[in-house]
Amino acid sequence: QLIAEASAAAFGGFDGRLWALACRDGASSIAVQRAVAILGRVLQDPMAGARWRVQFDAEAVVGQFRSRVLEAVEHPHANHVVKQLLDALPSEYVAFVAEELMGSAAWAAKHKFGCRIVLRLVHH
Repeated sequence: QLIAEASAAAFGGFDGRLWALACRDGASSIAVQRAVAILGRVLQDPMAGARWRVQFDAEAVVGQFRSRVLEAVEHPHANHVVKQLLDALPSEYVAFVAEELMGSAAWAAKHKFGCRIVLRLVHH
């Protein structure tokens, strides 16, 4: 049920709901991560129909995490979703993560959760 709820929030335009699920608990964070992984696979599929819709969905999903990266760095569940965004989505969708860490990258790299996000950025 959590995966269905996360998918509905991700693809149904529930503004802010995806962020709330990412923060709620470990199970809901995993559900959001799975929804992001699905979105990433669809974005990379050249046979995906309605390409504009997939791109719109991707923008809607990442939009729920814009201006929240520093908060996610400190959150025990939301940080995993930001990592998944970096792992699953192309650079044009996740460049905001690096932008929001500007000026705080050294702090994030030393943080117990933030270091994971910084590492994903380096790999990205």
